[in-house]
Amino acid sequence: MLTAILATLAAGADTTHSILGRITTDGKPLAGVTVDFGGELASVATDDAGYYEAEGAVEGGVYLVEPAAAGWTFAPARRAVVMGSGDEQVNFVAEPVGGALAGLLFAPPTAASAQVKVIHEYPVVDSPVAGDIWKQGRAYNIRWTYTASSRNMRIRLRRAGTTDLNITCTTPNDGSFWWKVPASVAPATDYTIMVDDGLYGSGSGKFTIEAAPVVTYPSASGIEWEIGETVEITWQGFDCATVRIYLERWGAFNYMISLGTPNDGSFNWTIPPG
Repeated sequence: MLTAILATLAAGADTTHSILGRITTDGKPLAGVTVDFGGELASVATDDAGYYEAEGAVEGGVYLVEPAAAGWTFAPARRAVVMGSGDEQVNFVAEPVGGALAGLLFAPPTAASAQVKVIHEYPVVDSPVAGDIWKQGRAYNIRWTYTASSRNMRIRLRRAGTTDLNITCTTPNDGSFWWKVPASVAPATDYTIMVDDGLYGSGSGKFTIEAAPVVTYPSASGIEWEIGETVEITWQGFDCATVRIYLERWGAFNYMISLGTPNDGSFNWTIPPG
């Protein structure tokens, strides 16, 4: 029996708040910076005073706030925000990386400001990767690389607008967590895994969750077969070259129908006597 996992459906939340902040460089506002939220909210741009605000963030939602502008780097490069019961403020500091745009807007950096600054490393989700296919009912190893923190990690399954499932609220930052995909997770092609330590987080590429393999016939109780009758057993979703087919009674092995038949979704069986 699959273990039930409670899911928080962020799309159904009644209360929304804003993610807002300011982007500056050398204490001066930086206008026209595009701020993205991981596809969960529409991108916004900073105004002449360097401020931005995105409305519609739901409580419990996770958002990757990331600024971008040609000719600039930002510290932090991006920030994972877990929405609480109010607005969340995230500020960034920008530095010019050279080129015509930076040279026109600001004087060359001083020796002190040109020194390399240590920016917090973010988790890197190594598995799943974009294009992977996981199936309901199977266990998979979620893997990540994150050496900048000793804090425990949280892992979530995300799908924009529909799913926000806590896979685990806390697990050691050892880079590995095994998870069996529950049947309650709907098949779809645009899931991501989010890994964060409460301050910094990252997401995987989009991957697919498919329905568990299933016998499509017989598919219900009460079906009657006669001795000597030939019936077509059908199935789908198995990703192997051959399958075994056997009969169970009261949860125990009863009769081997086929030791190995091509996984083409169909097998004709003539019911033997006895």
